Amino acid sequence: MSRSTEISEEIERLRREIEQYQRDIEELNEKSRLIKGEYDIVYETKSSEMLYDASHDGAWSGALNNQIQQTHESMISDVSIQLLEANTLQSDIQIAIQCIRARITELENRILALSSILV
Repeated sequence: MSRSTEISEEIERLRREIEQYQRDIEELNEKSRLIKGEYDIVYETKSSEMLYDASHDGAWSGALNNQIQQTHESMISDVSIQLLEANTLQSDIQIAIQCIRARITELENRILALSSILV
């Protein structure tokens, strides 16, 4: 196998690798959009739940009212934690995309260097 054939094959391999990375980025972006959509729904629900007043007189007074308040506060706290985790995941996805883009740039530079040898 000649040196130019080896270089051409390496360039093609690098291009296929770049294509796979680009598909990975698109998949991560799609997952990020889905997470954002779900996040927005949960955030709006949490916001309206925070405004809900479970304290009523009469039948809901006493220990039952306290239990409802505690359950409500626990739900709000749990949702807040989940929203924070979703934000962390979104950040992690963006960092992964940046790393993949940096790798693509490296591969493109390698292709340019190899292409200059063929000329």
